[in-house]
Amino acid sequence: MVDLNKVLFFNVALKDGHIMSRPKFEPQQEFVATLVHEIETFDPEFAWIQFVFVLKDYTRELTSLKVRLYNFKRSADTPVKKRTKDGKEYAVESRERASEWYRTVEARTKNIEEARSSAKVLMGIQGMWVNRESHDTDGVPLNTFNKCKDEIDSLAIFTYNDPRMLEELVSRRIVTDLAKYFVTYHRSRAESPSLILTPDELPYFIHLPSGGSVGKLTSFVPGVAADAPVENDPFIPAMEIIPGEPDRREVGLPAVSSLKTVPNVAEPLKENDVSRLQNIASTTTRSFEIMYDDSRTNFLVSSRKQHDLQLVKKQLLFLYPGTEFACVTPIPKYIEALAKNK
Repeated sequence: MVDLNKVLFFNVALKDGHIMSRPKFEPQQEFVATLVHEIETFDPEFAWIQFVFVLKDYTRELTSLKVRLYNFKRSADTPVKKRTKDGKEYAVESRERASEWYRTVEARTKNIEEARSSAKVLMGIQGMWVNRESHDTDGVPLNTFNKCKDEIDSLAIFTYNDPRMLEELVSRRIVTDLAKYFVTYHRSRAESPSLILTPDELPYFIHLPSGGSVGKLTSFVPGVAADAPVENDPFIPAMEIIPGEPDRREVGLPAVSSLKTVPNVAEPLKENDVSRLQNIASTTTRSFEIMYDDSRTNFLVSSRKQHDLQLVKKQLLFLYPGTEFACVTPIPKYIEALAKNK
């Protein structure tokens, strides 16, 4: 029987709460293999990591934040006028110019401008970790996420013992309303539970192990790579959501498929295929997942709509020929067993 005290739920968010930051792992296409290898090293009883993503427009919020940063910089660049005892006026540099907030304002503004001019992808990274009873490790001991960074911020793991998160995992549901994190950004910054990325960052997180990185993994046996299928390119360039479009709440459980066979792709994706992977996000919520159970790794994909899941599978098959899929229940067997033993 599982000791519920060993069950940890977690969310991966921006360490310092800079909501415009877009961290990534270098080199590109090495993140998943590095993460799986680290999971293998710790060999937990069960681990489940979800990358849930959807196209969503935050242009208005980003524009407002850019204006506020611009106004701060303009104020900080304005000398402060003072007077001597005999009444002569003189100017001194404002104290804000010596602050860390001022030092990074241009980099943060640049990030905002890049995101404003591109499609926006909301991504939530969340999961569950169960240490073995023989392990004395506290928390979720994964450092791969900490290595995802840009010049503004980096990722960090935030853990919880709240079993209500299990419903979020099974539903593949993330926080999409980030309004309060924009509002409080200049005051008491809180870590936004979801990231605002551009399509350019997606291939850094959403990919299958390939090239030399596959050889160091022991928790799954890759299949034989096939020739690229002859079919129409299933990727559609990411489109910006129309501003003002109502946010239709997605209800019910998603359709989920397991990657029954992951091909042993000898080389990482080439540049033109990476550019295709940038377009894997949709206006329908999708997920890419890593599940580690009984010392075996399994990859999952999901979508809120069955027909959209079929498109996701076609996209992965186009990039990774030889991939085979199997439909699975949204609730993992480990979770079902956990519920019965509760």
